[in-house]
Amino acid sequence: MVKKRSLKKTSVKKSSSKYASSSLLGKIVSLWFLISISFIVLQSYRPRNYFSNEVDNILILSFLALPLLGAIVAWINSEPENVGFFSRVKSLFTKGLWCMLLSIIFLFIGQSFLESYNTLYSTIFFILSFLSFWLSIGYNAQTKYSPLKRGIGDALAMSLGQIIIIFFVIILLAAIFGRLGKR
Repeated sequence: MVKKRSLKKTSVKKSSSKYASSSLLGKIVSLWFLISISFIVLQSYRPRNYFSNEVDNILILSFLALPLLGAIVAWINSEPENVGFFSRVKSLFTKGLWCMLLSIIFLFIGQSFLESYNTLYSTIFFILSFLSFWLSIGYNAQTKYSPLKRGIGDALAMSLGQIIIIFFVIILLAAIFGRLGKR
C-alpha cells in the first residue's frame, strides 16, 4: 500500500515596494552627496595637479550647499498635524533629527580624539557617528499619515537638511542665552 502524498501548493507572496519614489530634488541631493563624498575620499589618491584648485573649491562648496537643499526637502516632506507655520516647524523635530544631532556630536568627539592622536577612541566615535547617521535616514523614511515610506533619496536629503535645522536651533539658543547673560 502506497500512501499518496498530498502536494500543497505553496504560494509565493510577492512583496510590493512600500517606499514611495523620491522627489527630483531628493534624488539630486542624494546623488550629489555620494559624488562629493567619493571625491573627498578619493582626493588623497589622485595626483596633485589632476584637477585645478578651482574645481576642488567648487566641489567642496557645493558639498556645503547640500544641507540647504536638504532643508527644502525636509520642509516639503514635513507632516504637520495642523495647517500653519509653527505646526510645520514642530513636525520637523522627528526621531531622525535627534539621531542626526547624535551623529554630529559623535563626529565632533571623534575629531577631538583624532587630534589628540588617540585613534582607537576616534575610530569608535566615527563608527557611532556613521551608524547614527544611517539610523537618522531610517527614521526619516518613516511617515505618520501615509502607508508608503519616503524614498531613500528624500530621507537622505532630509537628514542633511536637519543639520541646518540643528545649527539654527543652536544659534537661536546661543542668542537667547547671550541676551540673558548681558542682563
